Amino acid sequence: MDEAAAQRGLLLHAAGALGVATEKDLRDYFRLAPGDSRARLAELLEEGALQACTVQAWPQPAYCLASLRVPRTVSSSALLSPFDSLVWERERTERLFDFRYRLEIYTPAHKRVYGYYVLPFLHNERIAARVDLRAERAHERLTVHAVHEEQPGLDEAGMQALAESLQRMAAWLGLAEVQLNCPRASAARLRVALASSRFSDVPA
Repeated sequence: MDEAAAQRGLLLHAAGALGVATEKDLRDYFRLAPGDSRARLAELLEEGALQACTVQAWPQPAYCLASLRVPRTVSSSALLSPFDSLVWERERTERLFDFRYRLEIYTPAHKRVYGYYVLPFLHNERIAARVDLRAERAHERLTVHAVHEEQPGLDEAGMQALAESLQRMAAWLGLAEVQLNCPRASAARLRVALASSRFSDVPA
């Protein structure tokens, strides 16, 4: 495979992962050079593998796979790693979700806005909350230090989905429990959701 073909393959892979994206979004997914990316994008458009599309409020042209099928609704929930491809390109995340996300690990404690190690919580078609977590392995627990809901907040189903996502994360990390250590009103609702969670491998 020559270099140009490899670059086309990388752009197609990026388009499949991102769904809809600008040229810069596609290029940044695999850190391609701008000149190479634009040339390969033009080739893929001419071949019909990619198609141009319009996203409301995006000033730049957007692109997607010609074979893309958009579901009527999305029903899924997940805690996102800071390095998840949905959020690693912060400017794109803000464009898609109106969600400003920054790691505050290296921010002095008194200057942090949301917490030391905050994970976005994706629920259905929006990023609905952010959660400050710490895995305390010596105590075999996943501690929730803060829950910050994004407007308009989490409904009962959303809070239940967050509880189950936290319990799944604790189980994945080999931790015995999820502990709440936050004063916000959200914590009381989350405590109830943890107690009634269908995912019972990890106690609250």
